[in-house]
Order: sequence, then C-alpha cells, then structure tokens
Amino acid sequence: MRLGQRACMAEPLCSGVEYSEGRCEVWTRVGGIRATRALANFRCLRYEPPGASALQPQDGAGGVDRVCRGTSATDNSPSYMTEMEADSLFECKALCLKDPECKGIEFAPHLRRCEVWNRYPSHTQMVSGFVCLARAPEPFQPLLGDGSDQACRGAHSNDNSQAYYTVLPEPSLDACIWSCLANDDCKGVEFSRGRCEVWTRAEGIQATISLKGFTCLRRPTAPALASLGSRKSRHQRFLGPAFLQAGSRV
Repeated sequence: MRLGQRACMAEPLCSGVEYSEGRCEVWTRVGGIRATRALANFRCLRYEPPGASALQPQDGAGGVDRVCRGTSATDNSPSYMTEMEADSLFECKALCLKDPECKGIEFAPHLRRCEVWNRYPSHTQMVSGFVCLARAPEPFQPLLGDGSDQACRGAHSNDNSQAYYTVLPEPSLDACIWSCLANDDCKGVEFSRGRCEVWTRAEGIQATISLKGFTCLRRPTAPALASLGSRKSRHQRFLGPAFLQAGSRV
C-alpha cells in the first residue's frame, strides 16, 4: 500500500488510489474520487486537501486540457490570478482552499505552475496539458419557492427596466449563473429557454412575477471571511491530512 501511495504522490495529477491484492490503481480524475462501491478486499483512498470537493470542472469538459478564462475564451487578464509554484494538483488545490478570495485554479504540471484565480473562471479554452477548476460558489437563492416559473423584477412586480440587466445567450441555468459570477456587479439571474438576464441593479432583485418557464435567482451575499494569513512564499506545501478514506467526508 505504501508503494502505491508513493506512486500517487509522484504523479502530479493523482487524486487517489484503489488497492486490491497487490494491484494499485492511481487515479488522476481532476475532480477527485466522489463515489465508491462496496467490494471485498478492495480499499479506496482519496489524495486531496480537506475541502477539495469544492473545486470542480464547470465547463462540461472535465477540466482536463483546459485553461481558465474570464468573461470570454480569450479573456486572460493577469489581474485575475496570482502565479505560484506547485508540484502537484494537490498543492495547487490547497493553495486555493487556504485563500478566501480564491475562485478557481489553473494548474500546469509540466511548468509546476499554479494560478490562483481571484475571479470565477466562467470560460475555458482547450490547451493540452493544463487543468482548470472552479471553486463552487454559495447556492443562488430564490425569492419565492424554488425560483421556477418566476421572472425577476426590481422594486415591485411592474419594475422591469432594461437598464437593470444584460441579456446573454446561455444554453442552461448553470451557464447563466457562471456568467453572473463573472460580473462583480451581478445581483442575480433570470433564465428562460437559452436567454439569460444578468441583473446588475444596485438594489438587487426585490420582486418577481409568476411566469411559466422562467427562473429567477438572487446571488448570495458573500459571507465575511476571516483572513487566513498572507501568502508570502511562492512555493508552499500543504501539511494537513493526505490520504483519506474515500467514504469519509471533508
């Protein structure tokens, strides 16, 4: 088992191991091991820092061979990220998870480079050898029920000024939410059949009306986060738990 653990730690993208009678599988799924099945004489362990399940691909492509981007596939402003050194995806995830402002990571194992993003990487671009993961945000909140069959309004049910929102062609509610997260001024979203309204009204979404096929959700207010210390070294190693029983929660 220890040989398998060492093999995992030598693989930059290792996310866990499975053992069975002298056979070891080194898992490299960048989203980590998220499920197990009971099977005699098998053992499954995750290799990730606590809380790593919050870092997941958000583009439907699995996060592999993807670089992170901002408001479009070509938006790669240096202001979005801090470059740091990391030998493994484990270390890169840990650097993000200790930073309250981290919204995602881009990891390049061949460069030993970890980009800790301070804005949500709502878009990606295909580039071989890179990994892009987004940190899951707090769930968006409905004003009424679960938000379905509701259209967003401003101060009251008749308040629907076009100045309150930007219309985007997004294929799904999830994509609409990511577009909101990419805009610091976004207060919520309205989604219907490929049409996404990103609301930026200063006072937020304060009312809804009943409308079939629409969904209205408010962006949660960011909780106050205590500082976890300044990041002074470019190269840091995570010193907490490493191999974890896959059935355990972190």
